[in-house]
Amino acid sequence: MVIQVRPSLGVRLGGLRQRNDQTLSLEVISLRATTPPPRNPRDPRNPTPITVPPPSNNPSPTPSLPPGSQTPRGRVLVVIDPGHGGKDPGAVGLGGLREVDVILPISLEVSQLLKQQGVEVMMTRNADYFISLQGRTAMANRARANIFVSIHANAVGGGRSNVSGMETFYAGNRQLADAIHRSILRNVTVARDRGVKRARFYVLRTSRMPSALVEVGFVTGSVDNARLRDPAYRSQMARAIALGILDYIRQKRL
Repeated sequence: MVIQVRPSLGVRLGGLRQRNDQTLSLEVISLRATTPPPRNPRDPRNPTPITVPPPSNNPSPTPSLPPGSQTPRGRVLVVIDPGHGGKDPGAVGLGGLREVDVILPISLEVSQLLKQQGVEVMMTRNADYFISLQGRTAMANRARANIFVSIHANAVGGGRSNVSGMETFYAGNRQLADAIHRSILRNVTVARDRGVKRARFYVLRTSRMPSALVEVGFVTGSVDNARLRDPAYRSQMARAIALGILDYIRQKRL
């Protein structure tokens, strides 16, 4: 007899022990509490979390994609990775706006929009809990995903609230990053185009599929901060990211 066990999000499997002739035990480990928090690759100071209410209690409805958006030919699995979470709130910006409060709603909308187009989507987390960097890419690699997209919000120190803008990163092939970046510039009014750049962020260099990391704006920037608090702006950003992913799927004929 063969029994297959697949862990849920935020959980990994430990050792298997045979207690006696009739009993086996399998260790189940929560990634929310047992894994130490990663360092923020963009802000090594790791600011102290500030608890603030969610940006809005009445988010706008998820936008739809235009008719004729690319529907995949076969199975296409996209992993959407909302950065940070739980005990790691990411960057904390003006007015206490936390990165996690910006990127989770954007990521959830991206996931919903892709599913509407027939794309299979896996999220590394779908609520505000912690998962390690290793756990994120391990999940995507284990599932043999076709695409991995990590979504973040940026920050800069020194009280430089004049710094705003979006940028997209890649580690290997830049086609996915280019497709998403172009779509954002077409569909969203951004404070500044900071370009597509190569970086060796952990989730980019350890994912075995085309991957991109999107910085949707600076929570420390006065212009971006005001926009990222707006549910309508976050929805525009989600729609643009989803369209960029679909553009890439069309280009690669997946």
